[in-house]
Amino acid sequence: MSLTSTEIALVVGELTFLVGGRLQKIWVPEPRLVILDVFAQGESHLLLISAIPDETRIHLASERPPSPQNPHAFQGLLRAHLDPARLVSLEAVPGDRVVRLEFETPEGPRALVAELTGRHGNLLLLGSDDRILGLAVPSSSTTRILRAGEVYEAPPPPAGKERPPRFSPRETEPFSVSRAIEAHYAPIARERELREAKREATRLLAQARKRAESALVKLEGEAARAQSADELRRFGELLKPLVRRIERGSSWVETTEYTEEGTRTVRIPLRPELSPQENLERYFKQYRRMLAATERIEKRREELGEVLARVEGLEARLREAQTRAEVEEILDEARRSSRGGPVRPSQEEGIRRPYRSFRSATGRTIWVGRSARDNDVLTFRTARGNDVWLHARGVPGAHVVIPLERGQAPDEQTFLDACALATHFSRLRDEAVAEIQSTRVKYVRKPKGGAPGAAIVTQEKTTRYRVEQERIQRLLRSEID
Repeated sequence: MSLTSTEIALVVGELTFLVGGRLQKIWVPEPRLVILDVFAQGESHLLLISAIPDETRIHLASERPPSPQNPHAFQGLLRAHLDPARLVSLEAVPGDRVVRLEFETPEGPRALVAELTGRHGNLLLLGSDDRILGLAVPSSSTTRILRAGEVYEAPPPPAGKERPPRFSPRETEPFSVSRAIEAHYAPIARERELREAKREATRLLAQARKRAESALVKLEGEAARAQSADELRRFGELLKPLVRRIERGSSWVETTEYTEEGTRTVRIPLRPELSPQENLERYFKQYRRMLAATERIEKRREELGEVLARVEGLEARLREAQTRAEVEEILDEARRSSRGGPVRPSQEEGIRRPYRSFRSATGRTIWVGRSARDNDVLTFRTARGNDVWLHARGVPGAHVVIPLERGQAPDEQTFLDACALATHFSRLRDEAVAEIQSTRVKYVRKPKGGAPGAAIVTQEKTTRYRVEQERIQRLLRSEID
């Protein structure tokens, strides 16, 4: 159950001491949840603003939720426009469940509007003239046009009678309404987060199981083909004494095979376009290849068995997990398993990431490989198939990746920012125009025996990018630590 307009007015009244404070840090742990670190009256305060359905609220927070593995786009947008900023106004719209925070920034006034309206709650960043710069989530409103570039229109006032306020101020306790709201909603939020973490872990484990089982099916097919190795060696041995007598262009040759059961006639298929000697070498070459495949298949079968056993163990632990910490630990292992195997802590925890992170004009993250070897790690081990991959055409340079969710496409400004980074981190950085190739990561593969950073690209698109120095300077300033 969300806060009423009366409850919002009460808590906002307690929070006016933040006005004049300096905004130090911004986090968006969930798409509709913002945490602002405001330094006011000599102290840092965490201000939580949530437009999550059934949890829409605003109050001081005693701690902030953990950050997600991949930052949300709205976080990047807020940091791009509100870092640095000073809070100059914090007001609740009278009689409505809308809170407006006004900021003063070097680029001009900005406003964060929190529509704490229950199921359709949202957070919006406004620029000058109340023009929308971005939303936490796309609006589902059918009565208002709420999208980037449009002038913000406030929601219609609520109809009906409000319930009595559940939280009352206590004169002897500072921020009593804020603390009471946090105490009420914290367990509700923890329960929801636990459910969502379990759901995500279940999905990732199912994905890991499916991948391992599919690989096993494919492996068994290879094993069935590898069983023909002995037959290939047998044909080679029978063909060896006949090579000088076979006519070039023959499609087959017959010979007598002596076995414990007696003699029998064997017809050996030949490639007519190959010489007799080449046919002989082909049989032994295929035999050696099949023999090596048999050893590889057995090793891979053991590895996949270990993956399935690990998945089953994690599924059992997940069914018994009762706390968020337990689920987070399982979720971390599930992410590793879903990528096809265990990941060393140094890789997963980012002691040294193989890429640099930049923030686009619309707040999206863009990854840029640090070196040729790091390009390989970024493209073939870190990025996912649906992510967009870019590279300066025909010259050495960094691999650039735009991380995306399934079914998403990058917005125009993010794509142009990625083109700018691909140009800057290549040998074309001093050119006026550069050709940038782009595709989805799933269409990029490593050539066999290729040098570090080498890649073969299919289904690519070429973009003729005109270099903009202002764009690249903005991007370089936006680098994420």
